[in-house]
Parts: sequence; structure tokens; C-alpha cells
Amino acid sequence: LDEELPSAVTPTVIKKHLDNTKKQLALLSDDTLLSYPAMVNPKKILAVEFLVKLYGSLSLTGERATIPIIPSMIIQICLKYGMSPHCPSAFAQYGTYLAL
Repeated sequence: LDEELPSAVTPTVIKKHLDNTKKQLALLSDDTLLSYPAMVNPKKILAVEFLVKLYGSLSLTGERATIPIIPSMIIQICLKYGMSPHCPSAFAQYGTYLAL
């Protein structure tokens, strides 16, 4: 699916992912985000769906170290390949991690 999670998740890696997403979003207006096309690449649709399921699984199993990176990855995929139905929840989760 051409998407990789970091092999080691540290506070530095998490900050890097969150900051990278923040920089990408800072370049876009609300109107631009709202008018983004839908995601059509089947590999990326599957990648986003996998990441959403992984997020839920990690939440249930208590493996929380990787969790902050996943919404950021979903947003980055959506910004590059188009919006998916999972983007709104990724934006909400991403905002939660920024607020912490």
C-alpha cells in the first residue's frame, strides 16, 4: 500500500509527524480543504481503511505509542490523494493530539 509506520515511535517521531501535518495544513484555506476531490486510488483507500482499523485495535490493546501518528498519516494521505469518509475523524483525532 506504499505507506509505512515508523519502526520506532518516540516523542521526537510523534512531534515530527504532527508538525509535518501542521505545516501542510497551514498552506491550505478552509475553502480549499472543503473542496478537495474524493479519493479514488484503491490502494490509498485501502491504506486509510487499514490505518483506521489499526487505530481502533491499538486503542483496545493498550499499545498507545503509535496512536498519535495514525491520524496524521491519514490526513497526509488525504491531502495527497483526496478526501475519504475517514478524514473527518482523523482531523478530530489530530486536533486532540495538538491540544494535549
